Amino acid sequence: PVTSFMMDVVVVLGRKLEADGSPTPDLLNRVELGRHTAARLHAPVVLCGGKLVFAADSCNCEHPSEASVMRALFVKGVESPDVDIILDENSTHTLENAVFARQRVEQLLEARQCPAAHIHLVTSEVHMPRASACFTGIFAEPPDRFKLSM
Repeated sequence: PVTSFMMDVVVVLGRKLEADGSPTPDLLNRVELGRHTAARLHAPVVLCGGKLVFAADSCNCEHPSEASVMRALFVKGVESPDVDIILDENSTHTLENAVFARQRVEQLLEARQCPAAHIHLVTSEVHMPRASACFTGIFAEPPDRFKLSM
């Protein structure tokens, strides 16, 4: 059983950017759903996604992290976002998303002196089964510390 006092946290998973560094329509949808969920819950947000290097012609082109692109989209058109945004710019796949998101959530819990977190996971429908499996495993212990909503 999860403790009754829980902090809501929205975790939005990134998606590989286009070769030019722009977000895909799927990533735009994830960010919009994450923004809506965070506003509804008045919850902090963890944006997950590292950097990838693309080979373009004969040069290597490095773009910003998925998380930093997501942050720019998240706050676009908002004068003063009233939400804490935490970036995970290290993860490069779904299992790392879960590992690094847990680290960020643990830091939030400690900083806010909160015993438990309700994680609201945001990704695409096609990605949810893999994300659910990874996050369920990484956030399983201790059982009274985390609750996951997909």
